Amino acid sequence: MDIEKDATLRRLEDYLRGKVQLCIELLNISLKDLRESPPEFRCEDFQDPIKADRIRKFLILKERYKRPASLILFYLLKKHLKLNAIEIYIHDLVAGAPAWEQGIPGGRDIDFIVVVDSKLDERAKSKIREIERYLNYLVGHAISNYFWKKGLCPKNIPFNEMINHNLIEIIIIPTDKKSEFGLNSSFKIIEKLDITWLESKLARLKRAIMLGKMDYLEKYLE
Repeated sequence: MDIEKDATLRRLEDYLRGKVQLCIELLNISLKDLRESPPEFRCEDFQDPIKADRIRKFLILKERYKRPASLILFYLLKKHLKLNAIEIYIHDLVAGAPAWEQGIPGGRDIDFIVVVDSKLDERAKSKIREIERYLNYLVGHAISNYFWKKGLCPKNIPFNEMINHNLIEIIIIPTDKKSEFGLNSSFKIIEKLDITWLESKLARLKRAIMLGKMDYLEKYLE
């Protein structure tokens, strides 16, 4: 991905970093709380006040970077991979299966399930993994960079590397596999992204960049 020459992607990166770091600042989330939140948020964890507070903070942070990450993912799939995403879902999977089927409300990573109408070749699969690594680094670095700049951690290591756990997972499936991931379920816990909304926000941002406007990103992306 030629990120350096991609003005739209750079602005989307700024948007994600801003959302992450403002959230940490406003909620006064500590690095210790984030690092020690459990990998899977189990029902019994909510009975422990300390674990419950860490989970709550992590969930709030996930909610803040969910939208910017969605926009970046959609942009990269469309522009850099030329992949037609029919549907995109935000899910919580544990070991590849819906978390609720295992009695687990969720976990630390966001699972993006992208439904496509064509089979991926090996090159496309490799590109998907590249995009996944990039998004993990971007979110992880946005988190750790905040604490590093404040002098609250000794090294500017991406947060996902600190906890040895992905923050973003990308799963590409054909339409006939949707039921395997619970996507035909009536559970409201699965969020289906509005493709039209994603396209319109990216179009507004591109237009602003073309016209040389440097307003607050929220003006175009919220």
